[in-house]
Amino acid sequence: MEPNKYGYIKDGKIFRNGFLEFPEREIGDVKEDEAASIKYFEDRFELAKQKVDDLAKTIDEATNKGSFLMKLVHLRKQLSEFDALGDYEPLFETLNQYEVLIRELIDRNRAKNLEIKTALLAEAEVIREIEDLREAGEKFKDLKQRWLKTGAVAEESREEIEGRMEAIMNEFFEKRNAFFESRKQELEEKTAGYEALIAKAHALLEEEDLKKVDAEFSTLIPEWKQLPVVPVKVRNELWERFKKETDALYAKLDPVRKQRKEEKRGAVTEVKQALLEKVEALAGRADQDAVKEVKALQEEWKKSGRLPKGQFKEMADRFFNACDMVTERAFLYRLTSQKVKGFQQKSEEDQLKSLIRMLRELYNRDMNELNLYRENAEKFGSAFGKLVDSKTDLKERKVQVKKQLLDQLNTELRALA
Repeated sequence: MEPNKYGYIKDGKIFRNGFLEFPEREIGDVKEDEAASIKYFEDRFELAKQKVDDLAKTIDEATNKGSFLMKLVHLRKQLSEFDALGDYEPLFETLNQYEVLIRELIDRNRAKNLEIKTALLAEAEVIREIEDLREAGEKFKDLKQRWLKTGAVAEESREEIEGRMEAIMNEFFEKRNAFFESRKQELEEKTAGYEALIAKAHALLEEEDLKKVDAEFSTLIPEWKQLPVVPVKVRNELWERFKKETDALYAKLDPVRKQRKEEKRGAVTEVKQALLEKVEALAGRADQDAVKEVKALQEEWKKSGRLPKGQFKEMADRFFNACDMVTERAFLYRLTSQKVKGFQQKSEEDQLKSLIRMLRELYNRDMNELNLYRENAEKFGSAFGKLVDSKTDLKERKVQVKKQLLDQLNTELRALA
């Protein structure tokens, strides 16, 4: 057998010769015969060459070559322990050349990163002088993202430059936190009047003298209007609580009137007719308050008893259709506001056109799903009959509501022409 200059066989073991700083090492056993075993490990060396060639090609084609440094280091470690026979020195020379290239690129990038972060520090100095803390906070948020996206700087500069930015950020956010804590205390003082009025309304619910309740109830809304201005979100939350109490008070004062109406027209019919009128009065609204009112009216509908048999379907269909129209319009308005850039700033006509386009997409999607449900109903028959029928009925209702809303929006658009 012709000897291999990169290894040898001894006592049935195959050894790879030492090279560079790596000592000789055992890489395998003689299996069938010595020639075949040597040939096997010579062939395996092609795998090592391929790994180096592939990495070199990847680095050549890559934009961010620095990201391959650890992969290169790892491959060098793999080659030092690779079980194969061949000339490793050119492979290590190739890896060394690419490592030099990559480290030079990293050094240049870190120098560039230092320039960028130095400029960002100067920008931070300007931002922290802005008096509007909300505006400054948004600018710092954007600056922080750019800072984080900028890579690392050289080790000898890292502590100083990172420390300077951290100090500026900490100083600003401590100042901002102190400001908003002061605003929070101010808000608590203002909301105390709202809390007192809500408590007053709640106390009236415990009062048995209905004349006294009626007299004091009439003062609640005027007192509410005199309270100091607070942020809209806070005021809305307080209003929901206040409205809950006043609605309960209204219900407490209403029995006599309801009793008279029930005697004349029928209690349940009267109540549900009132609920129907209330929900139909919300037509055309797309705000969340309207949605909340719809949900409250639906709860009242459930609790108000059963309609006479001859009146049930027509009135119930009208009621739930009106509820669906409000919630669907609110959902459409919210979705379009999120999806269409600058929607709030558009003219009424352009807003309607955007709403109509979005609604057509939703309508077509629901129609496709409805057709699929119908196909499933035919395919599976009674196996999943009730489930499929339920989904089909719900989807048909959604499609019908979207069609009605589409007609409504088109009518509103034509009215603007």
